[in-house]
Amino acid sequence: MSFVADTHVHLYPCYDLDKAFRTLAANLSRLAGRHRPGADLVAMLTERHDCHFFKALSSGTLELPAPDISVLPTAEDEALSVTIGETVLTLVAGRQIVSSERVEILALSTDAEIEDGQPAGDVIRRVQEVGGIPVLSWAPGKWMFKREGVIRELFRRLNPGEVLAGDTTLRPIGWREPALMSEARRRGIGVVAGSDPLPFAGEEASMGTYATARDFDMDPEAPVSSLRTALRSPGDAVLLGARCTLFPWLTRLRRNAKSPKPSVV
Repeated sequence: MSFVADTHVHLYPCYDLDKAFRTLAANLSRLAGRHRPGADLVAMLTERHDCHFFKALSSGTLELPAPDISVLPTAEDEALSVTIGETVLTLVAGRQIVSSERVEILALSTDAEIEDGQPAGDVIRRVQEVGGIPVLSWAPGKWMFKREGVIRELFRRLNPGEVLAGDTTLRPIGWREPALMSEARRRGIGVVAGSDPLPFAGEEASMGTYATARDFDMDPEAPVSSLRTALRSPGDAVLLGARCTLFPWLTRLRRNAKSPKPSVV
C-alpha cells in the first residue's frame, strides 16, 4: 500500500471549513485515484503561531460544519481520523515557525508550541526533540540573500532523515527547481510537496492539489509513527499534482500582499 499526503496544509479563521475539508478530500482522492489507487489520504497541518485548529478539533470545541463530516481520535495523539462523506483522511498535527533569520520551518507531526524568533538551528533541534519532522519550506524570495546562506549551511550540516526540503504550489510551473533544493536532493535529503494555502478566503481551492506519495504501509494503530518513518526513509518520494500557472500565481501573491499579517520577528 501507499499514502498520498499534502505536507503543507493551513487552516485559517477566514476559511470556509466545510469547503476546506471537502476540497482536501476531493483533491487528494483525485490524485490517489490517478496515481496510487487505494492509497491512504493524509493532510499534514502546518499551523502558524496564532492558529490552533488541531487542538480545537481534538478537544471537540470546534463545531463541525456539516453532519456528514466527523472527527475521531486515532491511536496516537498527533493524528485524527476525519470522515467527509464517504472519504476518510488522516489529519496530522503540525506547526509553522519563523526563525530569527526569517526562515520558514515546518514541524510536521507535532503540535508542540515552538516560539517564532529563535535561530533556525535551535528551531530544528527543538522540532527533533519533540519527535517532529523539520522541513525547510521554499517560498518566493525566502531562499535568497542572507537566508540562502542560512539554508545552505543547514542542508550541509544536517544528515538525510534529519531534515526535509519542502516544495509548494507557490513555485509556478516553469520555475526551475531551486538550486538549494537540487543540492539537498544530491545529498540524499528528501523533498516533500504541499499546497501551502495562503491566509485569505478562496485559498481553500488549492488544498490537496500538490502532494507527496510513498509506497509505505501506514499502520492504523500507529499512523503518525508510520508517517515519520516513511518520510525520514531514504529514497525519493513521488511528488504528485500540479503547481500554479503564472497568472493564478501572480493573483495569489497580490492578494496575499494585501491581506492582514500577524506580527512576527
